[in-house]
Amino acid sequence: MNNYLKRKIREKVHLNSLSFSTLESFKIFVWDLCRNLNQRPEVVKRFTEEILRPLPDKIFESYRLHMVKVSKYSTFCFDNNGHKYSAPTDYVGLTLEARVSPYEVKLFFQGEVIAAHQRLYGKEDMASIKIEHIINALSKKPGVASSWKHKNILFQNPIWNEFYKKLTEQANGRDMIKEYLKCLELICEHGQDTVTLAMELAIQEKIFSSRKNLEGIITNTSFDPLTIKPHHRNLIEYDKFLTGGIAQ
Repeated sequence: MNNYLKRKIREKVHLNSLSFSTLESFKIFVWDLCRNLNQRPEVVKRFTEEILRPLPDKIFESYRLHMVKVSKYSTFCFDNNGHKYSAPTDYVGLTLEARVSPYEVKLFFQGEVIAAHQRLYGKEDMASIKIEHIINALSKKPGVASSWKHKNILFQNPIWNEFYKKLTEQANGRDMIKEYLKCLELICEHGQDTVTLAMELAIQEKIFSSRKNLEGIITNTSFDPLTIKPHHRNLIEYDKFLTGGIAQ
């Protein structure tokens, strides 16, 4: 209770010879006094016109600043849990600014956002990897993909998984990971949705031989995603996908 309020209470009590039989009646008296004091015209004007200022045009961001180095695997981390986040391969080896809020992680280069991830919580060594960040680097070293810790990213969509399986079958069982990675590279240029639709059309039309054929589907002016019929899959394949497995 501030001195001004104490003085006002004493004035009211002494001038009006007030007495209180219970603590509750005194609380009611003080509350009514505070409300009357706050409703005075000079107080209302002060708090509505003089002190309060317009809200800022931009939302105030609350974050912690970390300087992080992008590893040769196009990832970075900032906490002791070892959670990894991906960055575009163009920034491998650079030390960059990461702004970490309770819900988001943003990576900056020269003041521009180059990557944004939902912040990870939970068990140690989790990862948020965006395929467009790492696919170009993996395509240059396809042998690494088979033993890569986060290779499930390459098969995160059941259509991709099935496309790879059909690609391998057409090659009489030869490992087609190199060609498959080249196909995924198209995501950087055309986006995941377009490439996924093109893969689904390739499955329907039995066109699996090369990236060139897949790119031909995408750039074909007659390519209409709305004409693609849903490709029916069995429940066993979905079970493998949900458990992180790769269809064989």
